[in-house]
Amino acid sequence: MSGEDLVLDIGCGHQSRGDVNVDLYPGSTQHRIDEAGNPIVVNTKLIPNFVRADAQFLPFKDECFSTVRSSHVIEHVAHPMLMLKEMLRVSKVEVVVICPHRYGVNAKKPTHINFFNLKWFHKAFSAFKNVYAIETSTTQFRYFPQLLFPLFQLPSEIKVVVRKRKRG
Repeated sequence: MSGEDLVLDIGCGHQSRGDVNVDLYPGSTQHRIDEAGNPIVVNTKLIPNFVRADAQFLPFKDECFSTVRSSHVIEHVAHPMLMLKEMLRVSKVEVVVICPHRYGVNAKKPTHINFFNLKWFHKAFSAFKNVYAIETSTTQFRYFPQLLFPLFQLPSEIKVVVRKRKRG
């Protein structure tokens, strides 16, 4: 696989979704339990190309991955802007961030220290001159009152895709 095709997955946990997989606490059992309620023990030797690292200080060269993605990580970090800067730094083409919306069902977990909405991401990425396009979307949270009032839906998750400007 060429360097242009490499995907970095930040916060991989016990799943490997990237060509290189990063997690600071892969053995953390706070969110990783099986159907019986038992903690899942993470064997990092079974995760391909695993690197223990902090998302706010990635140990990679500039622009060495085509895509850098994280799913449900940014709400746990102390400095989310630092994480976004690092993701942009190591990405050649795009950055994908998925997280709970501040009003979503999964937003208020005890381990979440940040809460986001679409406006926050638009403002955050507008500060980076090397970004030319940002796409944001939300999934809808289904709950009981929505059955009575179907026009009123709360957002559940945020998905942000940022594509870097092509150098000319």
